[in-house]
Amino acid sequence: MNHVTLKGTLPRKPHIVEPSSEDKTLVALFTVACRNGDLGGPSCVEAKAFGEEAIVANDRLTERTQVEVHGYIKSESWQPKGSKKKQYRQTVVATYIGVINGGLAVEADTPADAEAQPEPSAA
Repeated sequence: MNHVTLKGTLPRKPHIVEPSSEDKTLVALFTVACRNGDLGGPSCVEAKAFGEEAIVANDRLTERTQVEVHGYIKSESWQPKGSKKKQYRQTVVATYIGVINGGLAVEADTPADAEAQPEPSAA
């Protein structure tokens, strides 16, 4: 079996696919932008998470979250309606998602200690 470890940043919030029935699990689809080492610029890798890891993705991951993803490569194929050619892609199926920078970052224009500062009184 293959094993993949990705470290990178999410360019956008994961897309969550809600199950259509009770017996199906939650699915999270997301992209990880990783450095390509000696090969140059970033490489974007498509990933999927199921079950508990999809819940982590839904609850903790936002745009620009830095993550470490462990999983395996899976090849997928499908044939679009009206086409005779099959389409192929490889995705990483996540078995572990670790949030490196904490996730759910506070907006940049909101001071972290805004609640601790008293408001000026109108005297």
